[in-house]
Amino acid sequence: MVPQAQYLGRENVCAVKEVPLGRALCKRLQDGTRIALTRQENGQIAAFENRCPHVDGPIGLGKIKGKTVICPWHFFRFDIETGAAAGLESVMRLRVFKAVVEGGRVFVDA
Repeated sequence: MVPQAQYLGRENVCAVKEVPLGRALCKRLQDGTRIALTRQENGQIAAFENRCPHVDGPIGLGKIKGKTVICPWHFFRFDIETGAAAGLESVMRLRVFKAVVEGGRVFVDA
């Protein structure tokens, strides 16, 4: 999770209808952090940093299959809910954010 020192508060990112199913919408937070948002099959919105921890690739441009995002550069896989590497043991973690839907808008705890 995000260390307490980096917590900026809840940020209004976009309308729910902008968030696609099966791919990501890439945005920037007020502090410049690049994030990616995707709508999962169950309707939940997942938010994660659009930066692969492997080599800083634009992971939000990768394929999303279920709860997994695949980096388009080196095909590393990460769980978009937990940030853990998927399918292998690794110390690398994808930074994930809590996304909340209120009034048709998506807010991210940054």
